[in-house]
Amino acid sequence: IALLVPPMGASELAQVLPSLDGMLMIGGDDYPPASYGQKTEDKTSVMAPTRSQFDMLVVRTVLAQPPMPYLGICAGSQVLNIGSGGELIQDIPTAKPDSKVAHSGKNGWQGNAAGSHVVTLSPGSKLAAIYCGNSGNSSNSMAFAVPTSHHQCVSKLGKDLKVAATTEDGVTEAVEIPGDRFVVGVQWHPERDFERNGVLFAELVKQARAYHLTKAKVALTNASSDK
Repeated sequence: IALLVPPMGASELAQVLPSLDGMLMIGGDDYPPASYGQKTEDKTSVMAPTRSQFDMLVVRTVLAQPPMPYLGICAGSQVLNIGSGGELIQDIPTAKPDSKVAHSGKNGWQGNAAGSHVVTLSPGSKLAAIYCGNSGNSSNSMAFAVPTSHHQCVSKLGKDLKVAATTEDGVTEAVEIPGDRFVVGVQWHPERDFERNGVLFAELVKQARAYHLTKAKVALTNASSDK
């Protein structure tokens, strides 16, 4: 069951989090560059403080709750990197003026229409296993086109994160934590092409169910110990 989690304080989030089995964080405006040690550049469109502060609280709290699964989309991938101590490129066209990759649509990253470009998955990554190892996927290719609408991206990787996908111009398009835990951030918009990207959401649900069962077993063990 998908639930919307509104902005709240740390004590309230601590009460809510035990009822959740996973976290999905979505796109939006830009996180304040001060949160990763940079000054705001001209092309940066800083999101409302109410959201940015809460998002930072959420991602850091979730990361401290292993093995709660996490999927970040676009800004949700960026905040994963920031919350792990990483940094961002504030504007790709400014940083990579020679790039021919369309990271956003013709009306820009804030327009209604997404762009499209090819991402290449990293061998051995979780994303490679999800997209290429799933029998329900129509293609087993490590490189495929995705809907995209962004102007920022990961520069310095956060702690414990690895690059899981890139584009032809070298932009990091996905990050993840290696190992058993499901913590993944994708820069593209999988919800805009569900036919190809449904396997990613299915994996989040699978991991959330597994986490739910883990919590139930722990609760049962604790209850038995208290008798």
